[in-house]
Amino acid sequence: MQLKKEKFAQDNALIRATHQMNNMELKLFYLACTVREQGETYIEISLSDTKKKLNIGHGGNQNKLIYDSLLNLVKSSVIRNIINNEHIAEPIITGRISENNNLVKIKFNELYLPYLDELDRTKQFTWIYLKQITKLNLTYSPRIYAFCKMLLGANLKVISYKWWLKDMRQYLNVENKYNKFKDFNNRIIKPSIDEINAKNDDVSIRYEHIKKGRSVVGIYLTIYKSKFLPSNNNDTEKITINYPEEVKNFKWWEYN
Repeated sequence: MQLKKEKFAQDNALIRATHQMNNMELKLFYLACTVREQGETYIEISLSDTKKKLNIGHGGNQNKLIYDSLLNLVKSSVIRNIINNEHIAEPIITGRISENNNLVKIKFNELYLPYLDELDRTKQFTWIYLKQITKLNLTYSPRIYAFCKMLLGANLKVISYKWWLKDMRQYLNVENKYNKFKDFNNRIIKPSIDEINAKNDDVSIRYEHIKKGRSVVGIYLTIYKSKFLPSNNNDTEKITINYPEEVKNFKWWEYN
């Protein structure tokens, strides 16, 4: 099967809804949205194409990873909404995997088709590239990447943004983890931004700490629509990645 599209437009509200998903769930969700054509509520992807596009190897463990990711993705994709005074909590997608013909089958909830179909008619959208997302292996890199792409949009070349730690923790679903900023920075912020800068060629990020007294209360992001970060001498500098051992060996698929 030839995958025709390598990018899709994703509404800002939909991006925020993905904060419950882990790395592989997020990639699988992006793959489904990439394969889906406008108006479609049902898609099929072969397991071999799924592995290829998500940079997954072959074998039983890899199949189980996809099975588990699809199950958790359905749970994580639940959006709470109010439509016609009716409170609704339903997943964006449901799915199944057929062992007989090795197909991943995904059905999109009709309630959320406007999020996916009407994006080009609004100003609030962002382009997400599947090939960029699949380069990122750390737990929180894809979510920070998507957030920065959302801020940058389609037209801006650079933007600055104050991201308060309270909001960042909520978006990344880590409100009760790494309470000390040093740990939060070393385990999430720095390695994620280092990986984005090292591996992605459509966005670069710099950040500074925002302090209130002696406490860090947020980070000041400068996001560039480019592969390189500008240096002080108006030239360009390539970012090299250098993970601490504890981050490099961190297995997000075993993380609870």
